[in-house]
Amino acid sequence: GCALFYIKGVGFLPIAALDGLFLYMGIASFGGNSFYNRIVLLFTDITRVEARGLDMFYGKVPKSTVHKYTALQFFILLCIFIVTLLPYVSALFPLGIAILVPLRIYKLPEWFGKENVDLLDAEGVAPDAEEAGDEAGVGPQTDLAMVGDNTEL
Repeated sequence: GCALFYIKGVGFLPIAALDGLFLYMGIASFGGNSFYNRIVLLFTDITRVEARGLDMFYGKVPKSTVHKYTALQFFILLCIFIVTLLPYVSALFPLGIAILVPLRIYKLPEWFGKENVDLLDAEGVAPDAEEAGDEAGVGPQTDLAMVGDNTEL
């Protein structure tokens, strides 16, 4: 609501400054992105994996599974960009995004194994953790660093 008052002020900022801000925000968010980390892992020497902090799933998930999962995510990313570029097909963009949820919950565990998908996926609570009956919504896959310094859950 309050952002509506700032629209006129943002109009006075140079476009290059706004582009630079959004570019910085995008690059700064790469560090914690599991997809980006797996792409970096493709080009990282095996002896440097631990030093680069990319050993979250290294040794727990077969390398071929990591590569196939990353290739599938890259293919989906390309499809999203292609759909947004096509004039009449771009109306189907929300439907394509909505299809990704059942794909993640039902098909990916079938194709890659539930444990592998949970390890390769982003940090946090797995989508099926709520079905397991956790009262607080905190499952065994929860990264407590994401919760913060608060020790009471």
